[in-house]
Amino acid sequence: MDILIRDAKDKRDKLMQEITLLEKEIDDIDCTDNKAKNYNILKDVLHKHQLYIKHIRLCYLLLELYG
Repeated sequence: MDILIRDAKDKRDKLMQEITLLEKEIDDIDCTDNKAKNYNILKDVLHKHQLYIKHIRLCYLLLELYG
């Protein structure tokens, strides 16, 4: 049981770091580039962001169930 909680916390921490990196990617997008290119980059980054949020919610659910 403790292993599940530790793994969930580690996963949560890793995903939070990934989200921070994704937010930096969004901030670093050069607005002077082609708008279509920026849109595709932003769309990809936001999709990854949504997946990380879903995983973080799952980690918290595991912590609530087993913590």
